[in-house]
Amino acid sequence: MRPTNSLLRGDCLQALYGFVWHRDQLEADKAVSFLSSNGIWERGGKEFRGVEAVRGAIASAPRGGVLRHVISNEIIRAESETEARGSAYFTVYGEPRAMTMPELPIAISGPVWVGEYDLAFIKEDGLVWRLALLRSRRIFAGPGARS
Repeated sequence: MRPTNSLLRGDCLQALYGFVWHRDQLEADKAVSFLSSNGIWERGGKEFRGVEAVRGAIASAPRGGVLRHVISNEIIRAESETEARGSAYFTVYGEPRAMTMPELPIAISGPVWVGEYDLAFIKEDGLVWRLALLRSRRIFAGPGARS
């Protein structure tokens, strides 16, 4: 039996939001807690496969900037009792020159990136929905965009 749409949606989005929130905070251990054991994170044409690779990518991210991802237009659909697929848009705001959290609000000239996520989720141990795939595709590049 497939999970009900509202429960599935909420559980899967918690995994997506949790990963992205902790990635923005550069909290690698907390971010990967929302990833399946064999999860894949693909961004900027680079693929990180598995918890250790993803943890390493986040831990080695440049310090000294402020990034915030805003996620919208999420669509999640059950494929089976333990698998789901989805898509969403993302908008990234950032200030790469802020060496520490500056006085707020931070002045910016617009989003750095706008794009699409391809998503897959898996229900591990029959209990918790986790990200199995988070693939980003950049559609628009704004001021300050870097590869």
